[in-house]
Amino acid sequence: MKTSIAFKSLLVLGVFSTIFTILFSFTLSNMMGPYIVGDLGGSNDIATYTLSFFGVGNAIGVPLGGVLPGRIGPRKFFVTCLLLFALFSWGCAISPTYPLLLFFRFLQGVVSGPIYALIPLVLRLIPQNKRSSFTACTITIFTVVPVFGACWGGWLAYNYHWQWGFTIETVIILLLALFLWIQLALYDFSAPQPPFNGISYFFYCVGLLSLSTIVIMGQELDWHRSPLIIALLFIGLPCFLFFLLWDWHHPYPLLKLRLLAKATISFALVNLALLFSTYFGTIILLAMWLNLDVTYTPIWIGYLLGIMGVIGFLPTILILEKFRLAYLDTRITLSIALIFFAISSFHTTIFNEDINFGRIALSRLTAGIGLAFFLPPPF
Repeated sequence: MKTSIAFKSLLVLGVFSTIFTILFSFTLSNMMGPYIVGDLGGSNDIATYTLSFFGVGNAIGVPLGGVLPGRIGPRKFFVTCLLLFALFSWGCAISPTYPLLLFFRFLQGVVSGPIYALIPLVLRLIPQNKRSSFTACTITIFTVVPVFGACWGGWLAYNYHWQWGFTIETVIILLLALFLWIQLALYDFSAPQPPFNGISYFFYCVGLLSLSTIVIMGQELDWHRSPLIIALLFIGLPCFLFFLLWDWHHPYPLLKLRLLAKATISFALVNLALLFSTYFGTIILLAMWLNLDVTYTPIWIGYLLGIMGVIGFLPTILILEKFRLAYLDTRITLSIALIFFAISSFHTTIFNEDINFGRIALSRLTAGIGLAFFLPPPF
């Protein structure tokens, strides 16, 4: 029994490490962007494309995590995804041109999207009384890790070379693939095998790729004055609307959109989407603005972003539940978090190029306090 518990703990640790690395990779290129376009050719206006195309690839790949593991086996599927991720990371490191690097970043997103399905799969191994702690730790990883990923990438690019970020990532992913190959062999996972809704997935991909490309490249292509943007709009919008209607009435939907018919779930998802988009946007935009317009070095930007990450993360791992105000209603702690986020956002709107380090640090400190109230305690 002790051995079984030890093996389960190792598997959970491997899953956490894998999700940590995938999220770390998402923002790894945030502050590396200006250095990448400087080496490979391009302007700073497109430096954030490395994040955008990775995110689009993620959205394309996530639905596959609910279908393919049951068909080819969870062990083969997830390890194959990790091996492909390592291959595409190496492709990013040796890319001779910026478009090729963006292509590899997109492929990274596609193969890493299904890996998130490891979370519900391994959740079955967690005792019922420990699942809330597992969920809390997962949310903490999703929230805090991107901050450290951006800081690490900027530090590497500034002190060494941006290629080192993808090279080190390749090695780590290969080690994780070997670890999961060994650990997943110890368990017989019976993953569900729902029929693959190919029509929904086709129109989902076409619609998502078209509309996301409009959002990502619209500024550089001058929006409606670009024939490409107009063409993508006429292709993407009908395809996405067809996907929504088809998937809603299909007995085996690609995405369970009918859950949105419940007001509570819809309200929670809308709030979650707005909060996380604002949170990630703050990380990305503030880092880019400080790097390009205020001429901060990645090290000092890392200090500022690190303030938010550390303040939000430390209470989760160091302070007992009774000191995290766990006796309060969750609505109260979330409201407090939103108040601090609002204060931080309002303070950020009055920044200018002459701002000093202390004022920026104060806004990050405020956001970190909000993050501390937002994250659930894992104890």
